[in-house]
Amino acid sequence: MNKLNDAVTYVKERMPREELKLETYITTDNLKQNKGGKENAISLPPSGNTFPAYSKNDILIGNIRPYLRKIWFADSSGGHSADVLNLRVNKGICPRFIYYNCFQNEFFDHMMKGSKGSKMPRGDKNQILTFPIPDYSYNYQQQIAKVLSDLDNKIEVNIKINMELEAMAKLIYDYWFVQFDFPNKNGKPYKSSGGKMVYNKELKLVIPEGWEVKPLTEEMDLQYGFPFSTKLFNEEENGVPVIRIRDIQNGSISYHSTEDVDEKYRLNKGDVLVGMDGNFHINYWNLENCYLNQRCLRIRSKSNSISEIQARYMIEPFIKAREKNVSRTTVGHLSAKDINDLKIIVAHPELQSKANKLFNSILKKIISSREENQRLGELRDWLLPMLMNGQIKVVQTEKDTLKELFPDVNLYAEVAALQFLDKKANSLSHGKTYIQKAMSHLKDIKREKRLKHIEFEEYHWGMFSKTVAKSIDSNPFLYQETTPNGKKVYKVKANKMKELITWMALQENQGFVKSVEELIALYQEPLIGNDIDRIELLNTVHRCMTKLNSDKLVDIRKEMQEWPMKENSYKNKAEKFTENETLHMIGFIKELLVK
Repeated sequence: MNKLNDAVTYVKERMPREELKLETYITTDNLKQNKGGKENAISLPPSGNTFPAYSKNDILIGNIRPYLRKIWFADSSGGHSADVLNLRVNKGICPRFIYYNCFQNEFFDHMMKGSKGSKMPRGDKNQILTFPIPDYSYNYQQQIAKVLSDLDNKIEVNIKINMELEAMAKLIYDYWFVQFDFPNKNGKPYKSSGGKMVYNKELKLVIPEGWEVKPLTEEMDLQYGFPFSTKLFNEEENGVPVIRIRDIQNGSISYHSTEDVDEKYRLNKGDVLVGMDGNFHINYWNLENCYLNQRCLRIRSKSNSISEIQARYMIEPFIKAREKNVSRTTVGHLSAKDINDLKIIVAHPELQSKANKLFNSILKKIISSREENQRLGELRDWLLPMLMNGQIKVVQTEKDTLKELFPDVNLYAEVAALQFLDKKANSLSHGKTYIQKAMSHLKDIKREKRLKHIEFEEYHWGMFSKTVAKSIDSNPFLYQETTPNGKKVYKVKANKMKELITWMALQENQGFVKSVEELIALYQEPLIGNDIDRIELLNTVHRCMTKLNSDKLVDIRKEMQEWPMKENSYKNKAEKFTENETLHMIGFIKELLVK
């Protein structure tokens, strides 16, 4: 066995305060407990000239109260606070292998043994480096890291799926219960189509006629937590799991208790939990046989009430506003009066029933993904120490050479991802010609590797690929729809949405997804403005420049004259696009290629 000291060094690099960003600034506040990674910082330090810096593949560890188990494997570069330790792995050692060594509970127990201070213990930097590390070859380190990373990648996929599901639920909620543009009897948005609205004195706003306003306490089943004695808390899992405020955000269990507790404090899957001290965390619960601690609130649907999702979205703005109004020098508290004052809106029975079915279906999927993540996390944590101490060996299998020699060439998911991301960014759906042009740009402008061997040829409206055409016509993710003006567009099937989002979230597809997002942003540039003709001009000029290896206007225009067309009596591309338009596009592409 080696020591951690043989594998890492503490990073001493620094960066100017002006270069700090919320997305990449790491403190003990935005490192998540129980090895939950990190979230974006909510503020940057107001003073100081320079700050500690980290780079991609560094290991960042919270050094205040090590028992909170805060750790993150950096996937970018940025800055961090002084209370975060930054370990950089030495050359010749697999960074993720060392990360997973530090990911073990035993590592944080080791930190606590050497920590100093009682109320706010801090790890001892020298003692931390004495943690034992197994002495494996570099190749075997990589194999262990891959086994564990594959599990973490699946967990990350589920997290991203849930983010999309919650975004979908929030979108429906905003349309129906904030903007009041739910579908009326004719399928049109209610308020925007002149639906009758009435003023409500309690909310001091207009709501649809026939809707009700009720106290939260009347509509939902509420229960405050039990006052467990902290003296009976234990980490040996004796007794029942106790859910405290700190557990709500991550859906974790920190302590058990042997104290007798009434069943009314027992939690169900899908309950909404609210922390009532400090940060007023709100989250859905997904674990069985857990009991709620004091200063926490449980919200549950009744048989004929609104759903938990709707209740959460209705009360969350008021609770967060209350949280913001608390002075930074004091700890915020939610009182029973605050809860009693909360009001919710109930739609007419037919619409409310429809909303409940939608929201309950989404919540069921969210809980299911979280449960799968719980199982995957438990499997990872069970495997981790045994892989490190050699109780379990990684067996390397032979590659499937037949699959490498005869790959199934289709771009079903890639084409569907293009349509999905464009719809998400611009609320637009497109037809075949747009897809062909965009895919050729992904190959030639974005240099997307997976399109390297896809052949494109000149067609009257732009670049065309038989492989792309096949991937559109027989695409299992898409269906064709005819717009009111007769245009045929492609959209992602609702029952294929989860599968597509899962595909996009896989690490191996992240590069392609990023290329598509960058291309969509490129199409939004002022010179193009998401105009299909501008995209065609980009397609045309770039093809000519590549084919001729020239950026001279006279050469490009001559080649455009040789490119025949079948549109609106234009004989060729040079007739459709003027010299001035072509010149501007040449400049745009040259600048683009420099970037």
